[in-house]
Amino acid sequence: MAEIPNELLAQLHTALMSLGDAPQDVTDPIRERLGVETSMALDDLLAASYQIVEAAGRPVIFPPAA
Repeated sequence: MAEIPNELLAQLHTALMSLGDAPQDVTDPIRERLGVETSMALDDLLAASYQIVEAAGRPVIFPPAA
């Protein structure tokens, strides 16, 4: 398996952290506009991204919801 460069992991971590400000229903417009399959693919992509970042020892922690 190839090693993921630290810079790429840092960028992915930053991108995931910035999603913490997104509303929970952010995928609803995607589902409505592009279909369920696209929405599910996006959810799968995000889940895999979280797993990669956390496996690299960079946990993604979101602030508590207001």
